Amino acid sequence: MADSGRSAHGGGKPRKCARRSERAHAGERPHACDEPGCDFRATTAGSLERHKRTHSGERPHACDEPGLTEHNHTHSGERPYACDEPGCDYRATTASHLERHKRTHNGERPHACDEPYRATTAGDLTAHKRTHSGERPFTCDEPG
Repeated sequence: MADSGRSAHGGGKPRKCARRSERAHAGERPHACDEPGCDFRATTAGSLERHKRTHSGERPHACDEPGLTEHNHTHSGERPYACDEPGCDYRATTASHLERHKRTHNGERPHACDEPYRATTAGDLTAHKRTHSGERPFTCDEPG
C-alpha cells in the first residue's frame, strides 16, 4: 500500500502533525529566534513567526470593524468597566467580564450541576461535570 502522507489517527491530517507532536514530546525546539538577547525556541516555524511579532510589534490581524469597541479595549489596555463593590479595584475590558466578576461578590452561581454544585461560569460547570463522568478529553497518551 502506498504511503498517502496521512496519519492513522482518523482525522485525515498529514503526517507532519505526528512529527510535530513527536518533536514537542521529545523537547525538540529546532526553530530559534534570531533577536539579540532572546533565547526563545519553537517546535514549529509558524510558532517562531508568531513569536517574532512580539519584537517587531507587527499586528497583521487588525480588528477595526465597527461594533468591536469592547474588543478593542483588550488591545488598548483600557478598562472602562469598574466594579462598584466598596473596596474592590477590579476593572474590565467588557461589560460581560464585569458581570461575571460581580458574581464573586454576590455569590450568584447561575450554572447548576445535577449534583449539589453551582458554578459562576458555564466552563467551570463543564469542568466540574467531568469529575462525575471521568471524562478527560484533553489527555495525552505520551509520557511526560
